[in-house]
Amino acid sequence: MKISICMVMTSVALAACASAPVHYYSLQPPASQPVATPGAHFALDVLPVDIPPEADRPEWIARNTDGSVRILPNSQWAAPLGTELQSALSSQLETRAGVLLVDSMAPSNLPVLRLKLSIRRFDIAPGHPTDIDTEWSLGAPGKPHLFCRRHFTAAATLSDAAALAAIRQWEDELSDQIVHTIRSWDAKAGALPACPSNNG
Repeated sequence: MKISICMVMTSVALAACASAPVHYYSLQPPASQPVATPGAHFALDVLPVDIPPEADRPEWIARNTDGSVRILPNSQWAAPLGTELQSALSSQLETRAGVLLVDSMAPSNLPVLRLKLSIRRFDIAPGHPTDIDTEWSLGAPGKPHLFCRRHFTAAATLSDAAALAAIRQWEDELSDQIVHTIRSWDAKAGALPACPSNNG
């Protein structure tokens, strides 16, 4: 009987020590999306994304009401968050606006337009409202830049999948905003446009 009890206790202890599986997520859009025909008269250089130090980590984080943050070790990004955001934004703009990216062998005779994205707040965990505060700038090297802002909020979600859907909604809205600006810029032959009216 003592041996049986010891075996049961050992099994319970091993089960308690077993870690939950880690789920990895990506912000890349589906590969099935059609790519628009290139039509812009410049190449776009999507620069590395600025990330707040507390969000620049593999794990998802949740911000508590007292200002502290909670790390979710079982929900992680497939690549560093800055890399995920830069790659996803590049893919979105290439797909939706038909722009040529600098890193995709765009002709060297095209003028370059640089896009810089800065994340000021990135709260995205399940059980908490999604709150993403973004600033971005667009301009040619050595010339005045346009500076815009996008503040996105969504109700609290109940799962990783729902939280990821909210992030993708922010990603789509941000991409649409930038695409609108790029097209205005191209139509005005390089004249500085205004920020879209929905930049929050």
